[in-house]
Amino acid sequence: MHIAEPVPALALTALAVYEYVDSLGREAAHRASDPPLQPTTASAAARAARRAVAVRPFAPEDASAFLEAVHESAESVGQWLPWCHAGYTLDEATAWMQSCRTFWDAGHGYNFAVVDAATDELLGSVGVDRIDQEHLNANVGYWVKASCAGQGIAAVAVELMLPFAFFELKLHRLEIVALCENLASIRVAEKLGARFECIARHRITLWDRPRDAAVFSLLPNDIWPEPLEEVGP
Repeated sequence: MHIAEPVPALALTALAVYEYVDSLGREAAHRASDPPLQPTTASAAARAARRAVAVRPFAPEDASAFLEAVHESAESVGQWLPWCHAGYTLDEATAWMQSCRTFWDAGHGYNFAVVDAATDELLGSVGVDRIDQEHLNANVGYWVKASCAGQGIAAVAVELMLPFAFFELKLHRLEIVALCENLASIRVAEKLGARFECIARHRITLWDRPRDAAVFSLLPNDIWPEPLEEVGP
């Protein structure tokens, strides 16, 4: 199987970013006859070799750690998620913990804390939102605090959440939508084996500007080739 080598972020111009993301689709077409790169428990463990990762629902007592993670990540995560900024307050973090519970109870979204499995240190967040109850699809979002970036944690966290999304929520399709310039998020999608579908024009509005974004999809059979009834709980 041939996989395109990642392009160093600093070497990319805006045009090169678009060409790089578009090449993912071309590569997928050329290797259509190859077996897909499947995320597995073993691959997740290998990527998280430097630390064991777990996901769990947020709790009210996570507010302080969440605030610290936001503050340290204002320059990195904040360039893609405007709510992540240096002025973020403990009151906002506390309100977010409550919102997570409210969204969960209402079935509108499911946000998980990504934590160190041994120490419960908060590393970031992963979640499913924008749930279409008619067509059973949803969006996947993730972020990892700056001090833990580049360790494969986001991809592992998404993998840990997938059984919940596909078996508990019974979703048929998950989407990862990332700004074309957000190569870290795009690489997470690649590690997961998500299929690149398109560059959607003006798909995301950021800083009051419409921006193009890369759209990736994950289906249950992308992860588990066997029929769902054979691998479900």
